[in-house]
Amino acid sequence: MNTVADDPQSGRDLRRWRGRLALILLVLVFALPLVTASWLYHNPGVWKPTTYTNHGQLMDPPQPLAPVALVDLRGESFGTEALRGYWTLLYVGDRRCGPACDAALVNTRQLRLALGHNMDRVQRVYLSTDSRSLSQLAPLLKDHPRLQLVTGDREALAVVLERLGEGAMGQVFLLDPLGNLLLRYGPEVSGSDMLKDVRKLLRNSRIG
Repeated sequence: MNTVADDPQSGRDLRRWRGRLALILLVLVFALPLVTASWLYHNPGVWKPTTYTNHGQLMDPPQPLAPVALVDLRGESFGTEALRGYWTLLYVGDRRCGPACDAALVNTRQLRLALGHNMDRVQRVYLSTDSRSLSQLAPLLKDHPRLQLVTGDREALAVVLERLGEGAMGQVFLLDPLGNLLLRYGPEVSGSDMLKDVRKLLRNSRIG
């Protein structure tokens, strides 16, 4: 019986077949990624990468809160230095805290408590757009003892509200420990979704 070694033609055919197979495999190695990418491009709904998406609206680009003179309930200065070193949840309201305001404050309070040992890295601030209203808001401290109530004169508030952007009333803003505005949340965003964002930022932060 003849073997490959005994039949030169069979040996040449085998080597030729192996060469063609190697060429086919080489073409597939280079072509398959291109074909896959093209297919995914034309079928975007089939697969999506599992990247993280913020639940709040990104402030793009992040920018510092305007350096103006605000005051707290005791009449003491509350400037940009008061934001340093803390992640700040800033709620914008007026002299009355209705149901939507109350829900937002409860969300931020529960968010902070849910952070456990990281809760001291976060502070909560109520910015009133009515400079005469802080004393009227003082009863909020019964349910929110760590909440800081601040306001400013008309000029200072105008500067801050311009920096916060249109529709700031009733929104929660997240500032980083350098005082930069990062995210804003409307009343439609749940406290649990806000918590996910804050946890991710605290986990990855090197600044506070």
